[in-house]
Amino acid sequence: MACSRAQADRSVYRESLEALQDYRPYELRLTGSRGYSPCRSMAGDQVRLVANVRCAGDPSRQMLRDLARLATREGERPPAASADVRRAAAVDEMAAALLEPPAADRVVGRLEDVLADRPSDVAAINDAMVARVVRAQVRQDPLDLLHALSQAEHLARLDSGSLVFAFNRAVLRERLGLRDEAGDSWRGYLTRDSISGWAGEARRRLTTLAFSSPPRDPQFVRERIVDSLLPAWGQAVVDGDRSAAGVLLVRAGAEADSLAHATGDGSALLAVQAVRSDPESRDLASGLAAYGTGRAAFIGYRFEDAERALTRSARSLSALPSLAVWPEMLLGAVDIYNRRYGKAEALYRVALASGDSASRVAQAGRAAWGLGLSLARQSRDRDAIRWFGVARSRFVTAGERLNAAAVDVQIGGLAGDLGDVRRGFASEYAALLALADARDSPYRHTALLIVGRLSMDQGEVEAAV
Repeated sequence: MACSRAQADRSVYRESLEALQDYRPYELRLTGSRGYSPCRSMAGDQVRLVANVRCAGDPSRQMLRDLARLATREGERPPAASADVRRAAAVDEMAAALLEPPAADRVVGRLEDVLADRPSDVAAINDAMVARVVRAQVRQDPLDLLHALSQAEHLARLDSGSLVFAFNRAVLRERLGLRDEAGDSWRGYLTRDSISGWAGEARRRLTTLAFSSPPRDPQFVRERIVDSLLPAWGQAVVDGDRSAAGVLLVRAGAEADSLAHATGDGSALLAVQAVRSDPESRDLASGLAAYGTGRAAFIGYRFEDAERALTRSARSLSALPSLAVWPEMLLGAVDIYNRRYGKAEALYRVALASGDSASRVAQAGRAAWGLGLSLARQSRDRDAIRWFGVARSRFVTAGERLNAAAVDVQIGGLAGDLGDVRRGFASEYAALLALADARDSPYRHTALLIVGRLSMDQGEVEAAV
């Protein structure tokens, strides 16, 4: 009797695999997936932290009839159904439609229960991994992606020959912004499958990874204007090179006009307009030249030299707030280094208020970031997170995605320190996506280290590695 019941349960699971073998409801492949079909993304990816994983298009009528029939058979099994029946029921429900959050929790729970009984069942691990990715989307909680990555890496060791598992591992790495590792995975996949439709998709994804370029970040344009072109203009005026000064000011003006039109942020444009208001002023020129000198000293960790030059710059530019704010904020950073936190925070609060009142959004973001850094240095982590959040919102408004990502790295680290793993990983995940092309960014390296630490804290050793 027990034997016949077990055979019936296995039959239910086999029928489920057969019904779904040529159907692709999600970007990742379910266990038993064979026939290839492309996955067209659903709309809305650009506004989501965890992008859509459901493939566009509804199941065919025949597929819906098959899934309904299977659901009836699964429902006829006893409450304490075997792992085969529980797994079939969970996978069929997941395949039928994009799950609502409670249903996603139910499916993940059923598959994790199966894994508790069969911890080395590679098919169950794969389906649980897909379910976690689906839940990450519907709940917009990337922490599930961390667990899924750990399961994908575990599968690579348990069954290195499975093309389904290898495909899913590459997709997951790509989704986490691990472009180099995803590229390695796609190349490895293509050494074992070079002719199927799945191989064609792998090849397209690999090509996209190799040739994708990040959108131009307004941060670099603003910094080139404020931190390079205007100080160079000032130095040219001081040196008496009017021709060079004229060329530099025209270039700064053209870039600032374009930037303000594209983003609505006037931080750079108002600085250029201040220079245009009195291009013959030697005080103005010497102040900007001193800013360039002080900034170079700060970058070189010569903080005493930086403070002298920046103080001189701020004094010379004091009548023009849209210019004076830049050396003043850098002086705030010197104050943080010297643990003069109250002085630094006073400078940043003034810069934040003036930025918010005059459409200098990026300036306000830098000021709020400085406030967060000062508070973090004092171990006032919750206050620091609040100000980092203000900074992030300003950078997003200004289109400065890399600065927003850098702030996300710091929010994630502090949230993790406070024990809020879910928020910590969400912030680091957002940063990794934004910094995927910035392979040499110190913030990306920090994000990877923090994610590794959070993974270890969650017991996800494979993902940490």
